[in-house]
Amino acid sequence: VAWSLIVVYEKVGLPVARINVCTDNFKLTYPAGTYSSVVGCIAPTGGRIRTTVVAFEGDNYKGEYFYLNGNYLGNNLFHGSTGPNLDILTIDATNFLLGKTSLMYTFNTYLVQSRWGRAIEGLICPIRVVYQEMKPISPVQMGYDE
Repeated sequence: VAWSLIVVYEKVGLPVARINVCTDNFKLTYPAGTYSSVVGCIAPTGGRIRTTVVAFEGDNYKGEYFYLNGNYLGNNLFHGSTGPNLDILTIDATNFLLGKTSLMYTFNTYLVQSRWGRAIEGLICPIRVVYQEMKPISPVQMGYDE
């Protein structure tokens, strides 16, 4: 069992942003196969969009193919780079959302032969964060009187 802490803060000078923290029971990527999870509720903002994936159980001796909205991002990106069997990976997703209102995270795991025998990457990815910079709007544009 593992846990994560996500800190959302406000600071003068940073762009106005919308932050979606998406948690669910995204399955363990075992046995070998293709696993997908969609984060909806993303409205086009015209600003930069980043997504962060928190993943547990990434190993550097076996891998997984990772796709964001069908775009291949690489093999074995989740290999315990943040800590033992922990990865926190942030990706600029601006170009992956053109004309779309959701992000699909897809992992394709495969069987490898290791010195310990046959192995499959078994990722657990319960948390995805989507950060969207917003264009400033006035209270009138939001429907409030000035």
